[in-house]
Amino acid sequence: MEQNKEKDLFTFESVMEKPKRMPAKYVGGQEYELRHANGFIKIYNQKGITYVSEQVKNDNLLPDWKLHISVHPKDEPKAFNIIKELFFSPRYPKLILMKIKYGAWAKFMYGREITIYMYTHQKEYEDNGVTEMSKSLERSEKFWFRLVGEIEYLFDKAQIRSNVGGLNPGDYPLGKHVSLRNEAFVNPPKDWKPPKGMYWFGWDYDNLGIKCFVYPPNDLGWNSTNHKCPLNLKKWDLIKWKKVAQRNHNWNKIKKQISNSFSSEIKLFVLFIIILVIFRMLSFLI
Repeated sequence: MEQNKEKDLFTFESVMEKPKRMPAKYVGGQEYELRHANGFIKIYNQKGITYVSEQVKNDNLLPDWKLHISVHPKDEPKAFNIIKELFFSPRYPKLILMKIKYGAWAKFMYGREITIYMYTHQKEYEDNGVTEMSKSLERSEKFWFRLVGEIEYLFDKAQIRSNVGGLNPGDYPLGKHVSLRNEAFVNPPKDWKPPKGMYWFGWDYDNLGIKCFVYPPNDLGWNSTNHKCPLNLKKWDLIKWKKVAQRNHNWNKIKKQISNSFSSEIKLFVLFIIILVIFRMLSFLI
């Protein structure tokens, strides 16, 4: 009888089953934790925690690049599980933080249901007193292109829909589901005010006349602070990288089939040897 596989506590379904559970596991020498609160599910390691705290410490003014993934609410469980598998995949090491906002939320945030943080090193991160944050955490352009291509390929294959309206208009489009944005806070135009009834990060509600830096409004675009983009977007080719993902998945499928077939042949061979040994032993007894 085959032993039951250990339950994956990092799936969307497991989180919903026990929302207060706080699982952790080691992947690639790093401990990752899952936390669930206020409609968000986050998976991160210590460097992810440090990254967020350093951003806050620097008033969110440092480059803050993210991949956003547009997902229809009904497809969020399936989409989260796919991204979670990629997040832990050896193909994409050293990712520090991902999150999903499931269920209803503000319309101006539609298209940002899932977020993958893109680490770009800043000298301000170095003396944090918690964990080493170095340039080695940065991933190459090819890394990100390959990841985006695989997300688009897997979502198409799983028939996952984008949210209403598709990608967020404040983001740079990379595909049907994935977009790019720098969310470093910005000083808004003088006549700008948050949408009525909407809490806006960074807005000083007690001192409305005070100059403040806020979460970048969609109208200001995907890189309102003009920080250097970690990707050369002129090189981005969605069709090419989706084909790369398809080719890799087809090859992995073939390797698995060969491995399974080989394993079956080995089992038969071992069984044959055992039977042969038994017959030889019986012949000596006779």
